[in-house]
Amino acid sequence: MTVDSGSARDAQLAPGATISRGPGAQARPAGPASRQNVIKFVGLAAVARLPWDRRFQVQVITLAIGLAAAARIAREGQTTSFARIAAWDKQRNLRALLKKPKAALKAPARQKAG
Repeated sequence: MTVDSGSARDAQLAPGATISRGPGAQARPAGPASRQNVIKFVGLAAVARLPWDRRFQVQVITLAIGLAAAARIAREGQTTSFARIAAWDKQRNLRALLKKPKAALKAPARQKAG
């Protein structure tokens, strides 16, 4: 007994070959459209199995945890950045007030009537 272990390349149809649909059906030519449909179906089957694959589940959970951590770090970084900018602006305003002459800060003197 021998086992045929040829490659898929050996199994390809010759150009112009026809595929029979059944004993009473008309044969149709094998073309790129049927190959594309097979490729689409195999891809769809592979994608449909992903949610039940344990390794895929672990990767999705890890990705979700990583994204949540990154979002939290970004939020905290934004908060500290805002606080840093507010402190800088406060210092800038304080320096501007200290540079003004003291006379300009005082209320104008009242004029004597008379």
